[in-house]
Amino acid sequence: MKKAVIIVSLFLISAVLFLAFQTEKDSREFVKVMDKSFQKPVNSWQMFDGPSPLIFRADANGFHRENIDGAMAEMAAGNLPNPLFSPNGKYVASIASDANPTREDQENEWQLRIFDDQFELISQIKLPRYLDENAPAMAISNRDGSVITGRPATGELRFLSPSGEIQREITLFADADFDLERSLILRISADGQKIAVLATKRSAAPADSNAPNPDGEPHLIIFSASGDELSRTRLPGFAANQLRINPVGDQFLVNGYTVHQTSGAIERYASLYNENGEAVWQSDILFKHAAFSENGANLILSDNQRVLTVDISANAQLWQAEFAPENGMISAVSIANSGDAAVLVAKNEFRDGIFLFEQPQLQIRNRNGDVLQQFDFTQHSFEHPGLALSPNGDVLKIGFRHSFQMYRKTL
Repeated sequence: MKKAVIIVSLFLISAVLFLAFQTEKDSREFVKVMDKSFQKPVNSWQMFDGPSPLIFRADANGFHRENIDGAMAEMAAGNLPNPLFSPNGKYVASIASDANPTREDQENEWQLRIFDDQFELISQIKLPRYLDENAPAMAISNRDGSVITGRPATGELRFLSPSGEIQREITLFADADFDLERSLILRISADGQKIAVLATKRSAAPADSNAPNPDGEPHLIIFSASGDELSRTRLPGFAANQLRINPVGDQFLVNGYTVHQTSGAIERYASLYNENGEAVWQSDILFKHAAFSENGANLILSDNQRVLTVDISANAQLWQAEFAPENGMISAVSIANSGDAAVLVAKNEFRDGIFLFEQPQLQIRNRNGDVLQQFDFTQHSFEHPGLALSPNGDVLKIGFRHSFQMYRKTL
């Protein structure tokens, strides 16, 4: 009996200590440790975590890399039109053309340049440019700077070596016609082993329209790094326009929708697929922002007003929250390995030819959706913000139009 009492007492003491530790851990707050101002307005930010965190900002003079370990000293700069970053920022690609093709000169060239994170030129690749067509879809690998390009109008993919040599060419739909409005999005996993393609056979139209074939037939197609097709899945809905791949390369998030012309109704969905192309989770949200945690265990996604998180191991929603339109719209989200999340909301207006977001508010929520901390940045604004929670959830980085701020959790 005495032994049982001792065991129970030890258990209760352990439980109390555990709860005390958790309370102490959960009560830690972010404290500002860095605030750097910029005279030139920053148009957009790119933030990457890893062994050497990378931060890039874009202004009228081009892209700049910042070194947060050196008091945000600028390390490199480059004038990069239409930049595309590899998943961890190790490589950046820029595509541009000096001239516009005319009907007499139906073909021209895109100049694709590949740089490392110091903006040192690694290679320059020439791609054909066709009349009335936009720049090709692209994804760049973290492994070696190799590139996958896609021509939306024809649904053709090219797997290119870092030097521009064609390794493989693939036509996604053998029975599809030429279509300038076809959707084609490419994503590559952080390890470079999986390529995800979101593609439609044709442009979509309202379900009850007079179009001969209103269904765009969106597909999620997954390839290996060498171009072998691993799975092909017909997606629900008539159209799709967002694709994300988790860092591990085994989960794929897509959205889609179907418009009904007569009633004005829109069917919306977001679906999570595994590497076999099997749907493992679905919601009725048409997301605009989404992010996976570094370990691939958690997912956060949002439209303008609603945000929710998903436990990927359980394929279950953890929590969701709504923000009233008068408080602004959700502009950025980020999530840590623990499930702690950051949600940035701001009011926007069209001014001087741009959409400017003002009076931003930032919420930090835990895995259960409880608000741990809220920031009101009334003196700041942004066009395209930067927002990143570190994988361990202890560092928060925010980029505004004229400021970069970094916060750390107190001990």
